[in-house]
Amino acid sequence: MANVTKKKFPSLKEAYEELREMYQYEKDRFQNIENKTVAFLTLNAILFALIPVFYKELNLFGLIALAFLGASILCSFKVLYLRNAKRPHEKYDDFYQNAKMNSVDLNDKFLLAYIESTNQEERINEDKTKWLSWIVACSIVAWIAFALGFLVKFVCLSSYAISFP
Repeated sequence: MANVTKKKFPSLKEAYEELREMYQYEKDRFQNIENKTVAFLTLNAILFALIPVFYKELNLFGLIALAFLGASILCSFKVLYLRNAKRPHEKYDDFYQNAKMNSVDLNDKFLLAYIESTNQEERINEDKTKWLSWIVACSIVAWIAFALGFLVKFVCLSSYAISFP
């Protein structure tokens, strides 16, 4: 916020409106990260359920897939555990108190509340993004290991069937 100048925001009201948009962006980003996490969690759970079907006996690739699926699922729970920061307006009683304030003081109070909440949302979203990166990486390794294990198993079975008619 050090770059905010009088020229860019001629009044507290314009600064407050801009900050409200930034806060909404962070709220939308929060939801977007959670949606991606749930999608990966669902796909990983499906693959986790398919492993016993395709692997009667686990080979090295199956074990690698299980390990990385487990890591991805644990990271997903970590992302879903990180919750929203505090709202700018915590109590409905605040609105009654705010109704008695003049517009300059009110905009100043709202601006400070949105600054605090937006900063908290941004920190939480940065943490969620880091964990989501781990989810994606672990999931990709797991899916590749699953596919390679299935391919190795298929090639071994095919060569066995060809050599023994």
